[in-house]
Amino acid sequence: MSGLVLDAGGLIALEREHRAALLLVKRALQDSHRVVVPATALAQAARDLSRQVRLARLLRHSACVVAPLDRASSLGVGRLLAESGTNDVVDAHVVTVARALGLSCLTSDAQDLRRLDPSLRLVEV
Repeated sequence: MSGLVLDAGGLIALEREHRAALLLVKRALQDSHRVVVPATALAQAARDLSRQVRLARLLRHSACVVAPLDRASSLGVGRLLAESGTNDVVDAHVVTVARALGLSCLTSDAQDLRRLDPSLRLVEV
């Protein structure tokens, strides 16, 4: 594993102490692999970081990167939505980030992500 992209479901699983999510993220961080959180997924999952201790800790870790939804990625997300005939910006952003970095995605939403990219490597929690 060279790193992980976490969608909102992956972030929520981490916060809820889902065993597989905790182990995968812990292993990635211990091995100095990137853990990437698309900004849209963060917005979907973050509510109160003073109470979301695991999420806050992850975001402070030096190996954790928040992938922005900037102009270039917005255009890629829009193209993916048009190609797939879907409309979930968060899912499309997660897929475009995972594709661009060549990383697996930790998700609770495998079916929707597969609809966007059947070849995407997914770890379902």
